[in-house]
Amino acid sequence: MPTLEITVPMDLGGPEECVVVTWLKRVGDPVRREEPLVILQAEKVSFELPAPADGVLTEILANQGDVVTVGQIIARMAAESVSEGKAAPTVTATSPAETASPPERTRESPVRASPIAKRLAREHG
Repeated sequence: MPTLEITVPMDLGGPEECVVVTWLKRVGDPVRREEPLVILQAEKVSFELPAPADGVLTEILANQGDVVTVGQIIARMAAESVSEGKAAPTVTATSPAETASPPERTRESPVRASPIAKRLAREHG
């Protein structure tokens, strides 16, 4: 099982820091790809950070209330399967909207919305 590092995403929309609001999973919990792991708050926006792969959460490095910076490792997980040959040891989690963009849009979409709003839009078409 490869170990994946969960980091604060680069696409926060401006702020370089955010606060760990709450962990939705505990060490030892099984997780599914795209399942929310933690809620982070940047300025006035809260968002869920999804798991990059199926696996088990093995270590939490940032506790509730901690201020974390973009790119900082906040957790580690043992991946059961890394999709389609992406066996890199470090994975930076991205917003769900970026990983499953509609066919007519590209990753450089001009739509500016929170990761939660993008996920809801994707789920509801």
